[in-house]
Amino acid sequence: MKKMLLAFAIIACLLSVSNAQERISGQDVYTENEYTVQKGDTLWYLEGLQRGDSTQWRRLVELNPFLKKPGRIYYKDGMTVALIKPGEKLRGLEEMGILPLALPLSELKEAGTADNWSYFWFLVALVLFMAVVALIFYRTLLRGKRRNPVTSGEPVVPGGISPSENERVRNHFDAIANRRFASSVPNAPRPVRIGPIESGFLSGNGVVRYRDGSEQQHQLNRQPAFRARFRLPNGTEETLFFLQGCANDVTFAETRYLGFQWETEQTVMPAPTPVPAQPERVVPLRAVTDGPVATKFTVDGVEIVAPFGTELRVTGASTSLIVPQSGGEVSIRKIGKVKKSPASRKTEVAAK
Repeated sequence: MKKMLLAFAIIACLLSVSNAQERISGQDVYTENEYTVQKGDTLWYLEGLQRGDSTQWRRLVELNPFLKKPGRIYYKDGMTVALIKPGEKLRGLEEMGILPLALPLSELKEAGTADNWSYFWFLVALVLFMAVVALIFYRTLLRGKRRNPVTSGEPVVPGGISPSENERVRNHFDAIANRRFASSVPNAPRPVRIGPIESGFLSGNGVVRYRDGSEQQHQLNRQPAFRARFRLPNGTEETLFFLQGCANDVTFAETRYLGFQWETEQTVMPAPTPVPAQPERVVPLRAVTDGPVATKFTVDGVEIVAPFGTELRVTGASTSLIVPQSGGEVSIRKIGKVKKSPASRKTEVAAK
């Protein structure tokens, strides 16, 4: 490739020198057998050409190389006309029997007989020059892509992360996923890792992101890296990568993926164990109704307040209270005669 580039450069230089010499030779001042063009002169009627002797015409062009330039040669009524400018020096006119005569420029039509050869080489030189420029640009771009991705920019973690530091690897993957895909809304769903974290070698045309936020395109060739798969909040899944030597994350173009290849070396951390969903628990509703909360009795000037549904029994000299099974507090204080309230279920409790 370098030899081809050098050959193109040499050819372009030789063509440039040839064109420069041609321009200089057209401006030479001849001291012998030359004619200085006057205003209104136009060279025409080449007798050698009329007789079919093309050597006369080519001799004139060889003696005056500037006539090869585009736009100098025309045809007029079957005769060849050469356009010349005041002050130019012409050689060989006298010995070829050619006289400079005046002819209006508006009557000329372009012929281009002697110009085509020079124009062809101009196009060849232009094409070669463009090819050299394109080749240089391509090689410069390729050289940039093949730089070391670890040292081409500021690392996220100087010195990188080792596969043995599995907790740091996991935390760094979580940070990358949250930076790229998490919502800024509080309590919004976050990306969740669903696959194992693996260490291995990454190859392909990737984009490396550096600590300062800059991105560079690199042609990775078995670059040590980590990978893990995440489920995003929108339900899609994405595989994330970052380089071991600098912890810079790597993304790939939409071509998905150009020259991409991953070689697994080892599993750094297994896939998370799914947490089983808790079954729904049905809690029955209990109706609550309002009603009496206490029963009051009065016995011989003593007031008794007992839970609702309590029954009072007086047998001879003894007095008994029968309260519901739910139980409750009984209070006694002195006041007047006995009054009885309605009763419900009965549990006998001694009271006096």
